[in-house]
Amino acid sequence: MKHTFSLLLMVVITFIGCRKDSTTEPPTERDYFTDFITSDSEYGDFAAMDDDGSEDDTTSGFSKLFDGTLDSITPIRFGKKITGLISRTYDVQNLSDTVRIVSITKKLNGKLIVRGIITGTGETTRVVKPFVQTVQRKFEFHRKARTDDPRKNWRPYAVTVGAGTTPMQADSFAIDSLVITTPDTMLVITSPLETWLLFGMGKKIPMLNRNDDVNVRMVLHSWASKPEKVFLHHGKARKKENSDKKRKEIPLVSEIDHPSGGKLRAYATTYDIHHRAGRFGAIFEAMSNNSLYDNDSAKYGSSFWGVPYKVK
Repeated sequence: MKHTFSLLLMVVITFIGCRKDSTTEPPTERDYFTDFITSDSEYGDFAAMDDDGSEDDTTSGFSKLFDGTLDSITPIRFGKKITGLISRTYDVQNLSDTVRIVSITKKLNGKLIVRGIITGTGETTRVVKPFVQTVQRKFEFHRKARTDDPRKNWRPYAVTVGAGTTPMQADSFAIDSLVITTPDTMLVITSPLETWLLFGMGKKIPMLNRNDDVNVRMVLHSWASKPEKVFLHHGKARKKENSDKKRKEIPLVSEIDHPSGGKLRAYATTYDIHHRAGRFGAIFEAMSNNSLYDNDSAKYGSSFWGVPYKVK
């Protein structure tokens, strides 16, 4: 009996010891920052652009025949698909004992799929254009406590507008500015990685009501002979069940000569918020004309700025 009791006691002690040894250690400060950034998909910068490719039902009705001069194809429908993450790097800056700035840079593999009609023959074609997109954004964290667990020590304070680009091929352009006007505020962006949106009071992440009208104006500095195509991708939610992804073309409204060369092209539209309440990401993307109108798979160029927003 004593032997049995001793044996049971040893088993209990061993079990308790194993549980102590297997206790998960708190994450490091860097781990907490990177986990927060990667877990919130509305700051993912690229998710709203992923249409799952032109052959997927999610692109049906998104794009129609465009007006303007055509090159080698007339696009009927198109879509993007993010096929994989190449790399993700973080840089943590200690501005002070109470402030950290975390920069994230991602490189993504993707493909643009265009189904169109070949100019002059009337035959249909499907063009696949692979691309690599570099996406950048910065986060600011403020200290709120001093414990052994970084999750209890820091809170997200602000996030910048995201910026993404691909290497430009034949047609070259850059986003000059983006102005977003809501019923409550006007957000003017000229340098996305220096435009901070606060999680709390101040220049906050845009807060919208269902059915609000939002005015958008994007200006491009372009050296291309033919106007770019500009799109708004929005409605991508943090929670998949809340997502209502939409894509809307932003039309060209004016074009003037730039003093240093090239053109300043302005694109503007108004759209209304129809999707349900939640946290979302909006992508304002410009694509070179030959990305959609040329069947050369090497001709592709894209640049975008990404803005988070909330719907009440």
